[in-house]
Amino acid sequence: MREMGTLVTAGSAQQACTKGWDSYKNGRYDEAEGYFRKSVSLSENPEAYYGLGVLYKLKGMTGDAIACLNKSISLNPYFSLSYGVLGDIYLGLGSGLQAIEQFAQGIAADPASDDYKHRLIQIMRSLTFKKINENLKGVLLLCMETPGIDLVDMGRCWLSIIESDEEFSEVYKLSRHKDYHSFRAVFDRMASYEAFLDPFFLTGLGQFIVADMGFERWATHLRRMLLETLGANNPLGDEAREYLACALSRYCFLSDYIFVESPEEQKQVSDLKKKLEKQSPEDMVLAELAILGCYMPLCRLKKARKIAEVLPGGDHVSQIPKGQIEDYFEMEKIRKKIPELTPIENETSQAVQVQYEEFPYPRWTALFKDIRDEGVEGGLTGTQAKILVAGCGTGREALELACVFPDADVLAVDLSKSSLSYGIMKAEQFGITNVTFKHGDILELGVLEERFDYIASSGVLHHLKEPMAGWRVLTGLLKPEGLMRIALYSCLARKSINEARQQIAEKGIGNDAVSIREFRRDARKHLKFSSLKTLEEIPDYYSMPECRDLLFHVQEHQFDLEQLEACLHELGLEFLKFYIQQSILDKYVKSFPDDPKAVNLENWAKLEIRKPEIFIGMYRFWCRKTA
Repeated sequence: MREMGTLVTAGSAQQACTKGWDSYKNGRYDEAEGYFRKSVSLSENPEAYYGLGVLYKLKGMTGDAIACLNKSISLNPYFSLSYGVLGDIYLGLGSGLQAIEQFAQGIAADPASDDYKHRLIQIMRSLTFKKINENLKGVLLLCMETPGIDLVDMGRCWLSIIESDEEFSEVYKLSRHKDYHSFRAVFDRMASYEAFLDPFFLTGLGQFIVADMGFERWATHLRRMLLETLGANNPLGDEAREYLACALSRYCFLSDYIFVESPEEQKQVSDLKKKLEKQSPEDMVLAELAILGCYMPLCRLKKARKIAEVLPGGDHVSQIPKGQIEDYFEMEKIRKKIPELTPIENETSQAVQVQYEEFPYPRWTALFKDIRDEGVEGGLTGTQAKILVAGCGTGREALELACVFPDADVLAVDLSKSSLSYGIMKAEQFGITNVTFKHGDILELGVLEERFDYIASSGVLHHLKEPMAGWRVLTGLLKPEGLMRIALYSCLARKSINEARQQIAEKGIGNDAVSIREFRRDARKHLKFSSLKTLEEIPDYYSMPECRDLLFHVQEHQFDLEQLEACLHELGLEFLKFYIQQSILDKYVKSFPDDPKAVNLENWAKLEIRKPEIFIGMYRFWCRKTA
């Protein structure tokens, strides 16, 4: 009888909890609280305590929310939802480390939860560590091993973690050697190379750019060592060499081979390429193939298709070169079928097209699928919105918008078929069907009869010969009260970049790959120390396509906020909001409390003069077409 009574009580508690969620979903929060309280009075139910925690967070009762959520976890440590809400609360309180702990525990409780992995990485990417808990390191490794997790900008965080590892730090101390021969002399005397088999190191290498000159120098030396020890005494051992070569080839491919090469290396690479092309694909040694892949795209090899066919797939390390080859031929097939929307006739547009055909960017592997700003963009949710992405590049922004607004119809247009083919390939890989990619020029889009609810054009207009001409075309395509997301260069934020561009122009340095490598190698001769240090803090400096875009672009305009305000007024667009870190918005509101919505561009101009670095990543903002 006692067991039956317990079952009845538990059943009643669950019924009360279910009614609580029904009330919550319908906005009857006081009624929901009553049901949740009834549930916990009948039986200590972790879900009901979670419900109370959610309600108290909504009401701003932070202390009570934390207590209820912790009670939920104490009753069931695997009730992962409570960790997520706790993490959000601690983030709101500015307690980043406590938020990290909660999201990490949420992942441990539910390893299949990609949502918590995304949220953890979002916090971690801005941090560096002198020491890290091994459990947290294991959780981060799980995040890096999960396909689709957005790891962009994780480079410095990852580097600090491998540096903090006692065993790996001995290997990484070699980054202090600026000269290869001194690096090699110490490397050959090392007692152990086991660190190179560290899963955290191998998994992370090549998944993101590491914006650090010491790391680039170290990786460049490692690459040369791998090349020089082919066919000779291999200090690493066969397994470590194969794994390191494959992982490093992924990094070199991601950075588009920006590492400088010595004349000796160039001769050895040429010999290695000839050797491999004489072999049958079945007889090739994976380490040799991967080492060549550290210097050049493997798709350039004769019999490249056959090589990809014979390499094993799955989780094997050979999947790295295999995937690079297969992706190239898939994009070549796609390229032939890209529909033409407009001709490319403008002379400047043609020059820009050539640049992005040679260096499409960025290469990306994950999508950020959350609404960027609920207050600005949320009104489009659930509607059959017409969205135009003008200058879509490799398609990430277009596909993110398609994920955020699955009921929308997205048209993505770009000058570069190389970029478009990458975007189409990724759309197929992610199973996204509500995007249409077309080849065309923004300046010619005025012929379209269609009108759009939302137009995004990020980092594009300032590469037109006349930015306002393109912006005027896009404004004409926008419905009354339609939304627009724009990103433009700030002349104040790009002071060091402009100094570099001026030196490049005055010295007649070309914008081909060899010239870019040589400029970076000799940057101390070309630039003031302060300008160079600023450049070395920018991730774009560490990848060939991004560096070319940053410093060597064939066409670039820059704006200040007074000009931006004048442009908006001329076009009949209302400024809504900058897309910028919350910490910067908080600084603005603190400096200008009379403008809590942060829409006064004159005030923003004053803040930018004091802190020009806040717009180093461009003015990114939303605006709306007036009725």
